[in-house]
Amino acid sequence: MSSRPAVLLINPSRMKPAVGPLGLDYLAEALDRQGFEPVLFDLAFVSSYRSRLQGLIKRKRPAAVGITIRNLDDCYFASQSFLLGPIRALVRWLQGETRAPVVLGGVGYSVAPLAALRFLGADIGLRGDGEQAFPQLLRALLARKSLSRIPGVVLPDGTVNPLACADLSAWPAARRRWIMNARYFREGGQGNLETKRGCNRSCIYCADPVAKGKRVRRRPAEAVAEELRRLLNQGVHTFHLCDSEFNIPRAHAEAVCRAIIRQGLHQRVRWYTYAAPLPFDPELARLMARAGCAGINFGVDSASDEQLERLGRDHRVPDIEATLRACRAAELAVMFDLLLAGPGETRATMRQTISGMKRLKPDRVGVSFGVRVFPGTRLARMIAEAGPLEANPNLHGRVHGNPELLFPIFYVARSLGRDPELYLHRLLGDDPRFFFASREVPERNYNYNDNRILVQAIKKGARGAYWDILRTRSCI
Repeated sequence: MSSRPAVLLINPSRMKPAVGPLGLDYLAEALDRQGFEPVLFDLAFVSSYRSRLQGLIKRKRPAAVGITIRNLDDCYFASQSFLLGPIRALVRWLQGETRAPVVLGGVGYSVAPLAALRFLGADIGLRGDGEQAFPQLLRALLARKSLSRIPGVVLPDGTVNPLACADLSAWPAARRRWIMNARYFREGGQGNLETKRGCNRSCIYCADPVAKGKRVRRRPAEAVAEELRRLLNQGVHTFHLCDSEFNIPRAHAEAVCRAIIRQGLHQRVRWYTYAAPLPFDPELARLMARAGCAGINFGVDSASDEQLERLGRDHRVPDIEATLRACRAAELAVMFDLLLAGPGETRATMRQTISGMKRLKPDRVGVSFGVRVFPGTRLARMIAEAGPLEANPNLHGRVHGNPELLFPIFYVARSLGRDPELYLHRLLGDDPRFFFASREVPERNYNYNDNRILVQAIKKGARGAYWDILRTRSCI
């Protein structure tokens, strides 16, 4: 029996296709290095958890129980599915089984930390990176010391400490041995890893700077490549890089690609990523393709320059066009993600965007209608300055009793007139390039959560980014 204090780490997500809880893999590694015994329990592959968890708690007597929260909701205007209900029931059950404090963390949790903590009824929250802050928190709990100086700590009394931002500059290659990476690959179709954290962009709606910090913190490129090698040794050969934007900063993207090539992994791996239209050019596209990149998802948002300016984006339509040309020349598959109905959107700007996508013809276009309003964003501040939520005609969702924006609220510009979703559907026509989550036309939804088409395709051997799997399962 281990003499080290045990820490029970739980992944509560039952999303299908199953997505590996990357944060828990990294966190368990850090806890192990700091002298704790990480004990992982994953609800993704069990139908009933109570008896198994009871036995685990009795055997290990954990000093704390950590629960990761990846998302607050599914971020789709069409469904507005809130995801914390089952986690609330799990927290209550755990508190009846152990006196160990229940600690919440994860990217989704960090978006609305105090509101989520109070709603879920947990004992402590930790917003931001847990690799350095969670061991500090555990040592303080074991020594019965104050938690007031620990970065990221959130308490039910209203304490919300500054975001925990770990130093990643000397972070060694993770061993990636704590979660079932091979099984997640078989049943989820892709592996995952991070090359950096944080985002310094100024998009008015984005929660990434809120949850991960506004300063980009880079991992050593060689450590990233070595982590890829270790996952390859587990049978995982297709990946999604989970950075907010892989090419910000551009120099780090180049360094990661060159490290993959230098270690001889580029002909053995296939990977996808998110990227921004700027900075991007043919040289970077060629380097990414040479390093094993198969496809890129660009958050272009709009094909209207005036709408891009309102959304706080730094690219314009000519940049989108140049980005697509660079990817075509490098033989990279391309997904453009749109974000429609934000502040100032009109039928004219929406029409301009859809016609622009039809003209450019990327491999796929993801159409998100309605902008999820997250706390801490510039959009949330703009809305607060305009007056009460329930009196704002642009807002849809739970506008009553939701001042912290924990429950889904979406911005849909009133300037779009009546039946804007139906109007958008008519603009899209029958062009199969467009993925569109719509309440008006539910058969065109492409929500990745509980997507049976994806589950079956992966079961038959499909691997890669979900948009690319869906692309190759249909014809243009």
